[in-house]
Amino acid sequence: MNPRGLFQDFNPSKFLIYACLLLFSVLLPLRLDGIIQWSCWAVFSPIWLWKLLVIVGALVGAGVWARNPRYRMEGETCMEFKAMLIAVGIHLLLLTFEVLVCDRVERGAHFWLLVFMPLFFVSPVSVAACVWGFRHDRSLELEILCSVNILQFIFIALRLDRIIHWPWLVVFVPLWILMSFLCLVVLYYIVWSLLSLRSLDMVAEQRRTHVTMAIIWITIVVPLLTFEVLLVHRQKRVEARRTMRLPQKPGRNPVVWSVCPAVLKTSWQLWSSLGWCLRGRDEDTCLPEPARGCTAL
Repeated sequence: MNPRGLFQDFNPSKFLIYACLLLFSVLLPLRLDGIIQWSCWAVFSPIWLWKLLVIVGALVGAGVWARNPRYRMEGETCMEFKAMLIAVGIHLLLLTFEVLVCDRVERGAHFWLLVFMPLFFVSPVSVAACVWGFRHDRSLELEILCSVNILQFIFIALRLDRIIHWPWLVVFVPLWILMSFLCLVVLYYIVWSLLSLRSLDMVAEQRRTHVTMAIIWITIVVPLLTFEVLLVHRQKRVEARRTMRLPQKPGRNPVVWSVCPAVLKTSWQLWSSLGWCLRGRDEDTCLPEPARGCTAL
């Protein structure tokens, strides 16, 4: 591996996202187990940091866009600015949901349907963003995640408000369908890596890339699937008034082991940078770093 190429392809935006998620996945089980007595607002502090940097980057980008009319004459830059606006809109809706969750947990004054209302709006917005992104050859990750989970958001909100009384195993059916697709992706990378190891036409670097992708997908999907199974099992036992607790200490939380590979993945050469400027463009035609990182966030 070339260290210079590693840092050239290093994506600070994605690294920040996964680092915040990793810290949040550690603080949340500690709070649920009563090991720490922090308020919900403090537990969500990594999420607040993530959203704050997105908003600051958007403000900087909008300011630079307003003060430099020449950017409006460039088609690629206009597309980047529109992508930034879409990303900021989605993040603001997610921020509203997170604020309502903290307020609901601390005060218990709202119905969960009201708390999930921003997610009901973010899903169609994400669908439109996906259509726009596919048409303009944009990289999509958060938008796809939000768009495919609209039915899951509705089921969880209805179940928490006791409007429906389905078992949690049934409530998570949309999630099981999504995880089945991810398991197929894992199987695809495993088979492809095995074929690449037996192929004589591929160079060693390509073989290592295929094997690395297979390992990364396994270490992400398997802990997530384990977490979801344990969560459903725990909710079933809790509703049956039995004493069983999900292993939520940070070292035993499957989500932690699922997010860790994602953090490492951002520093690998497998992620291409998402930013305001394409490689090879002059620096004086590019927007500042906070604005460039906003679309990736």
